[in-house]
Amino acid sequence: MDVYNSVSDTFDSIVELKYNGYWYFDNGIDRLGFLAHTVLIPSINILLLSHFPFNASVFKKGNYIVCWTVVFMLYEKLISLPEPLGFFHLGWWKVWIDVIGALILILIMLGYYKWICNMEKKLLNSY
Repeated sequence: MDVYNSVSDTFDSIVELKYNGYWYFDNGIDRLGFLAHTVLIPSINILLLSHFPFNASVFKKGNYIVCWTVVFMLYEKLISLPEPLGFFHLGWWKVWIDVIGALILILIMLGYYKWICNMEKKLLNSY
């Protein structure tokens, strides 16, 4: 169920390591930042996917995505507090960019998840 991580990790690696848009703990590659990418982000993605209302109305789906985007923004504000509370740092990255980016990445994740589920069904039905 970890379909989002390849998309989000690729995106994060480019923005964080190549363009210094934002980073966890220290700028560059570090152990604690690696933990954020391998433990924290996958857990949140699994929660988002496992409770997504796939069979609900478009309104409920949209509401779910907007609610998760708000949660992401609140989380980012919380972890951006000054040290020792905060461990997330913004370079040139702005919150309004993150709102748009979060929406796009959530939609990519959902599309990729549905595509994998369809491929899995086709594979199972072919046997």
